[in-house]
Amino acid sequence: MPGAERRRYARHPMRVPVAVRPRGVSPDFRSSVADLSEGGLAFDSSHPFALETAIDLSFPIADHRFDLVGSVARCDPGDNAVEYRIGVAFLHPTMSFRMKLAEQVLRIQELRRELSRERGHEVSNEEAAQLWVDEHAAEFAELYR
Repeated sequence: MPGAERRRYARHPMRVPVAVRPRGVSPDFRSSVADLSEGGLAFDSSHPFALETAIDLSFPIADHRFDLVGSVARCDPGDNAVEYRIGVAFLHPTMSFRMKLAEQVLRIQELRRELSRERGHEVSNEEAAQLWVDEHAAEFAELYR
């Protein structure tokens, strides 16, 4: 069925820094996670990646830095023709990663509910995620030192 959703896991908008290093290439480069799920993540890149390229990823969730390996599943041109949205499928996500991701998603959902109540209108998941990241940006930076 054309255009059908193929993902097995719900994606969560999340703006956290990510260090990306294609296997066998040095050094890594920094980007931001666009969305994250138990099965993978998406980030923006100024250059395209070949499908099935193995990539080492390092990014923070809460007070942990996770180092995972993934494989490029998608490489779509961005709207501005300068960037590409790279979709990566995790090869071996750990249980601790899954637990931390679930914890962070719950925290962001709670923040969204609180903000919606305070403001008197629905706050989007994306806005709540960005506010949460802004509040905790210093903690993320510490994980890369």
